[in-house]
Amino acid sequence: MTAPYSFMNQELAAFYGLSGPTSAELVRVELDPTRYAGILSQAGLMANLAHPSQPSAVRRGKFVLEKLLCIALPPPPNDVDTTLPKPDPTATARAQLTQKTSVQPCLGCHTILNPPGFAFEHFDELGRYRADEHGLAIDSSGVLTGTDVDRPFASHVELSSALSESAQVRSCLALNWFRYAYGRDRSDADACSLQGLESAFTESGGNVKSLLLALTQTPAFLYRNDPSQGGAP
Repeated sequence: MTAPYSFMNQELAAFYGLSGPTSAELVRVELDPTRYAGILSQAGLMANLAHPSQPSAVRRGKFVLEKLLCIALPPPPNDVDTTLPKPDPTATARAQLTQKTSVQPCLGCHTILNPPGFAFEHFDELGRYRADEHGLAIDSSGVLTGTDVDRPFASHVELSSALSESAQVRSCLALNWFRYAYGRDRSDADACSLQGLESAFTESGGNVKSLLLALTQTPAFLYRNDPSQGGAP
């Protein structure tokens, strides 16, 4: 979540506009810590959470809330106009989105959805860092609310730092890995398994490898429910 480095080869470094690697082999590259911090600043993720021709604060904010914090967001009302504003060279994408979502019925959800998305305004639709938006100053500040690490932030770097301290994020990641690894959602019977995953993840200092290993040590993984015994292992 906070690592100021990545692994790149010559081609990938050129995409990022960096120098260093001179071959196809992946090597560790130290990055500018004011621009890059962990997975949330990787181009692949930022590009995936963007529109074809412009970045998307909504998609990026939704990812942070739903995939990292497990905050469920309701779908937009059926009668809401979700058409993207046309790019305006005299305004930033943030200003345009703020104007569009500052009225009801959009305001309710976008009050918590927009801020974490705005943290990534420095990344374009391809996930590359940009110092400005067609000559206009970029505002990547906001306030994280509704979490266990609520605080203001000035950029994606500060947001990533806050998320790295969050027990809510660790719990959410454990749940999402549970769902992915076991191919199903949790049930009441999985409470002990999830508690064990969260404990192992926390005790390891947030090491994902330790979490993956712990996934193979839970009752949910080791035992199969017996329907004749009321679902007991």
